Parts: sequence; C-alpha cells; structure tokens
Amino acid sequence: MKIHDAMGEDRIRFAQKLNEMGDELSNLVKEVEKTRKQVETTESYSVQLRWLNSYTPLSSPTDEGPCHTI
Repeated sequence: MKIHDAMGEDRIRFAQKLNEMGDELSNLVKEVEKTRKQVETTESYSVQLRWLNSYTPLSSPTDEGPCHTI
C-alpha cells in the first residue's frame, strides 16, 4: 500500500509542477504579446516620423519664385 501512496503523491507533485509551468508559460505569452504590441506601435511611429522627415515641400510660403507678387 505504501508504494501506491508514494506513487499517488508523486503524481500530485508532478501535476502541481505542470500547473506551475502552465501558469509561467501563460504569463510569458502575455508579456511577449504586450512587448510585440509595444514594438509594433513604436515601429509604426518610427515609420511615420521617417515619412514626415523625408517629406520636403516643393515650395514654401517664403520662397520667392517667378509667380511671387509683392
């Protein structure tokens, strides 16, 4: 009977360890998803900034071109 009790206790400990690992993996997935969204937002913002920085207007209101009248 002692063998059966020991096996039962081992199975309970094993199940508890599996449960803990599952919780840790769940937390890891949440952190990865959170980080992915932050990176995605940062990359989107970076792309927008690059586009704005690369945009150069053809003329500005202070340019004096052939159509400029005083």
